This record gives sequence, C-alpha cells and structure tokens, in this order.
Amino acid sequence: MCLVIAGEAKRSRVSEDVVLLEREDFDRLKDSNYLKVLMARDKPEEISRSYHYYIMNRLKSLGLFFEGSYSFYAVVPFVRKEAGMALERAFLVITKTKKLLLYDEEAPGECSCDERCVDALNDLLDDLNLRVKRETPREVLQAVAQEIVQRVSENGAFMRLPGEVLWTRRS
Repeated sequence: MCLVIAGEAKRSRVSEDVVLLEREDFDRLKDSNYLKVLMARDKPEEISRSYHYYIMNRLKSLGLFFEGSYSFYAVVPFVRKEAGMALERAFLVITKTKKLLLYDEEAPGECSCDERCVDALNDLLDDLNLRVKRETPREVLQAVAQEIVQRVSENGAFMRLPGEVLWTRRS
C-alpha cells in the first residue's frame, strides 16, 4: 500500500523551506481538488471560484503559499505523540524543475510510478544530491522518504510557529 502522485507545478517559488504539517492537513493535500489548485497557475475550470478561494486560503494558512507563489520545497507530515511529535515517511515536493511529487507510504492505494513519477523522482534525487541503489521506483521512493525524514530530524535547527499557538486553545 502506498500512494504516488506526480504532476507539473505552474507557479513560482519564494522559499525552499520544509513545512511540517499535521497528518490530517497533509492528507487534505491528496484530495484531487487541492492538487489541482496546487498545480495550477490560475483557477482550474472544474472548480468553482468560491471553492478555489477556500482552498487557496487554506493553503496560505498552512504556510504553503505566499502572495500566489509556493513558499516551500517540501512538506512532511507529523503526528502528535504523548510528549512530542513524530515525522512520518511521506512527502510532497516541488522540485527545482517544477515537478510535483507526492508520496505517502501509509496511504491506501496502488503504489505505481508512471513515467511522470520516474521523471519527477529523478529530479528529486538530483535536487537532494542523493544516489539510491534500489531495484524499483517504489523502493527508491521509500528510501527518499526515509532520507527526507532523517535530514529534517538531524538538520532542523529551529521551528517557527505562529504566535497564535500560544493563546489559542485546541478543542
């Protein structure tokens, strides 16, 4: 079981940050309408104007857009634990060549990697300066997910959170 989605990203990027999202919010990114909005430069025709702006505002509130541009290189989900959080082996990346690649090891679905996926995966490996000796694209995706989690864990010098987290009570 896993989910792989590949596509072309049409917007410019203003940041190459890694954004950590709660698993629930990360899962929303897998919705076809969210993906269409993420990949499109303008409003996709099949999505109503109000729903498009709802999704855009949601993506902005998650720190994924700034003034109409991508404000991330990678998105990694986390889950809350008793005394902290744990990163999960999943990611959404927009490569330097503007290829979108979403991988979720735990998601139900067929784990197939078509030509667009392989192309995006090769660009991602180049971006990360990573060489992986595996037999199948699925094994390469698993290794890349593990490497991203490891790099974030080892190299994350700080986390910046909005001040509202201190004075907003979660229900």
